Order: sequence, then C-alpha cells, then structure tokens
Amino acid sequence: MIKTGNLKSYCVFATTYLHINVISDFRARKNITYFDSQDYDKYVTGLKIIPLDTDDLRHIIEEQITYVQLYKHFERAHNSAEMHPKKWYDQYVNIESSDLYQHNETPYMIAAEPTPDK
Repeated sequence: MIKTGNLKSYCVFATTYLHINVISDFRARKNITYFDSQDYDKYVTGLKIIPLDTDDLRHIIEEQITYVQLYKHFERAHNSAEMHPKKWYDQYVNIESSDLYQHNETPYMIAAEPTPDK
C-alpha cells in the first residue's frame, strides 16, 4: 500500500488453521500506522489483512465467487467495528456463514461426466 499508493489493496493470509491470536493480530493492524523505512514521510494508517482458512478458499472456488463479490465482502469485514477476533471472523470474514455461500447442491465440475446415450 505504501509503495503503490493503492489504498484499496487487500492482503489475504491463507492457512489450514487460524489461531485466534493470528486473527487478533491482523485485525489490530487496522488501526496501526505503518511507515516506509526509506522515507518516514510516507505512511499508511491501517493494513487490510484478511485471514482465510482453506475451507474459505474451497468455498470461494466451489461457489465461483467473483473478485467483485469478494472485494465487497472484504471491505465490509474490514470496515466493521467488531474487534473481538472470533466474533469478527465468524460474523464478517467466514465465507460459509456469509451471504456469498449458497451451498450449491451440484458442486462446480471442471469436466462433466459423460451421459449415457438414449
């Protein structure tokens, strides 16, 4: 964000297990000022780090969630006032509990299975 000047950038941290203190650390970074180590006059207040676990990534792929949908979801999560890490993740970040997750009965298939001729 400092180098590019793009304040709309998000960082996604993906892992197989999200420890509550990792979520807490990333959430707290919303309110901390970061400086360019080469130029102290360049800084940004708040980093946008969204922690996801592999289930979230799977749901994003299975539900074919678009960039635009994800960006709105991340923006809503980042802008929320909730600071308790578990409540924040469960209510604002978690894909399965969000309105993005439709739980399609038919999962997205890369290649359809052949159908028998009638």
